Amino acid sequence: MEKLKKYLGPLFIVTLSVLVLFTIYTIFLLQGTARVVNYAGIIRGATQREIKLEIAAIPNDTLIKELDGIIDELQHGGSQYHLIKLEDKVYQEDLPNLSSYWLALKKEIQISRQTGYKNTNLLDMSETYFHLADHVVRDAEIYSQHLVNRLEWLEICMVINIAALLLILLLYHFQSIRLRKQYHTLSTTAYVDIQTGLDNKSSCEKQLRNAQFLDKHVGILMFDMNNLKEINDSLGHAAGDGVIQNFARMLRLSVPEHHFVGRFGGDEFLVILYHTDAIVLDTIISSLHEKVKEFNQKSSDTKISYAVGKAHSSWYAEQVTLKVLFEKADHNMYQNKTAMKTVSILY
Repeated sequence: MEKLKKYLGPLFIVTLSVLVLFTIYTIFLLQGTARVVNYAGIIRGATQREIKLEIAAIPNDTLIKELDGIIDELQHGGSQYHLIKLEDKVYQEDLPNLSSYWLALKKEIQISRQTGYKNTNLLDMSETYFHLADHVVRDAEIYSQHLVNRLEWLEICMVINIAALLLILLLYHFQSIRLRKQYHTLSTTAYVDIQTGLDNKSSCEKQLRNAQFLDKHVGILMFDMNNLKEINDSLGHAAGDGVIQNFARMLRLSVPEHHFVGRFGGDEFLVILYHTDAIVLDTIISSLHEKVKEFNQKSSDTKISYAVGKAHSSWYAEQVTLKVLFEKADHNMYQNKTAMKTVSILY
């Protein structure tokens, strides 16, 4: 089916091109046929005029010569009167009869000039010639109508073909929209941590690859959860996963929505704040502390504990990149973690 869809567009384009060429050719034939019909009618009327002139003893060899030229072009085509040769069987059968009878009629005209038309069959022959010419005109008209019918058929085929092409383009358009949505979904999924819904490690690393020097309004918070291994060992990994998910949820609620929050590793979380004063770091830490405290009071089995490190670009005299600021926050986080372990041992 996919292969068929792949070739449908080009197939309809080729078909449309062929139809256009046939249409152009048919129009050319129709125009040529119209001239043939016109000149076939001319020889029918002009011959009668020539006979009247002969009866009136007013010979007109110029008119006879013109009729010779027209009849010859009707048979073979030519450039003097721009006539084409109609490829119609009935027309090609009747036209030689007309041409032959014209030769006979011209001989009768010569006899009439010598003996007088009353001593010839000029009138009867001209009447017969008129009927033969009438047949030729009718044949050309029938052929012309055949071309008109063909042109109408070609027009219908082109309309159907164009409609099909538009439908295919519409399908391609919807497919393109669907693929873009899929790409967006996949791109989003590629940078989302499935367990927490936060940005994943790849997304964090993408942020940290920015090598530009920071202004004085960028802050980073680095979090590392404590005792996660003990929870997994004693209560199971499901309990550990629940702790991670709850911490991620509270962290996201504590950080304003437009700032970056990501899961940097199994139990590590990264917050990046742009256009922010250093005091906001403490505000976020305080907000998270209150949420975790409330959670721990309600939870009897699992308690959330974490270490945090912070760094702000305004604290350093030299210019720093995001990667350098991250390393400083990470270092401060491990110092905080060590301090928490020391306090735990002492008490």
